[in-house]
Amino acid sequence: MLDFSLSEEQKNLLQKARDFATNEIKPLAIEYDKEGTYPEEILKKAHESGLMYSNIPKEYGGSGMSYLEHYIVTEALNYECPSIAQMISISHLF
Repeated sequence: MLDFSLSEEQKNLLQKARDFATNEIKPLAIEYDKEGTYPEEILKKAHESGLMYSNIPKEYGGSGMSYLEHYIVTEALNYECPSIAQMISISHLF
C-alpha cells in the first residue's frame, strides 16, 4: 500500500508556510489590493525565509525543494491571498 503521508520535514514546511501566510500576508493583503501596489516587502521576507524560488536548486540561488514541497508551500500561502501567493510561488519561472 502506498503511504501519502507527509514526512516530519514536510509537515514543518507546511506549518512554516501557513505561519508566514497568516503573519505576513494576511494583515497587509487588503491594503495591497486597494492600493494596487506591488508587495515588495512581503516578497523579500518570503525570499529570506526560504519560501521563494522553492524548487530551484540551491546552487542556483533557490531553496532546493522538491516539486511536492513546492506545492505544499504554494497551497499554504494561497489560503490568505492567492495573488501574493502566486507572486511568491511562480517566481521560479523568471
